[in-house]
Amino acid sequence: MNKTTRCTQCREEFTDEELTGSVCPVCGTSSVPMAISEDVQVAINWHELRILGMWAENWAVSHDNAEMVKTVRTIARQVEQQFPGKPSITLSGEFRDLREALPDIAPGSSMQISDPRFYVPSEQPPTEDS
Repeated sequence: MNKTTRCTQCREEFTDEELTGSVCPVCGTSSVPMAISEDVQVAINWHELRILGMWAENWAVSHDNAEMVKTVRTIARQVEQQFPGKPSITLSGEFRDLREALPDIAPGSSMQISDPRFYVPSEQPPTEDS
């Protein structure tokens, strides 16, 4: 059986029979899955893509919706993996890349970003107390 659907969060692919309802059987997200038949290739300048990525991430974070933020960052990672030599298309990705490139600048806590909008996905966002 051919895979027809892909999860927007974990990117796992499913047949129509494997996907029941609108909940991903792998990660449990309830975001609307995508039809694999709708995959396209788009020609765009990397700078334009970074603008879209950063704006989308900022919008998702400003709405304080973790699932929306994760979806934007999942899409960004999918695009970035296709062009490993290019800079990240999200601001959180730029901070992640900066931390990886400069691990000795401030060992331990390194670069702590006080604005919770820019936390790196693998980290917890700073709280009001920090």
